[in-house]
Amino acid sequence: MEQKIYDILRERFGITDTLNLETDLTGELGFESISLVELASVLSRETGIKVTQSQAIKWTTVNSIVVSLCDNKKNNEKK
Repeated sequence: MEQKIYDILRERFGITDTLNLETDLTGELGFESISLVELASVLSRETGIKVTQSQAIKWTTVNSIVVSLCDNKKNNEKK
């Protein structure tokens, strides 16, 4: 999951900075709410894991994305 996020950030958003789990999406990468929602949309399409806009705008680091996606995947599997 982590590598998929890195790939999408690089390929779709043109991020060339070094990425790790603690990379600050807003402070280091300059993401704003609209960018986070767009990222959520791309991740949903690429992974098949639904992410709401309200979840996406709370993302602060790459790790927060990983946690959110893993939680959503687990919740979807329980249904």
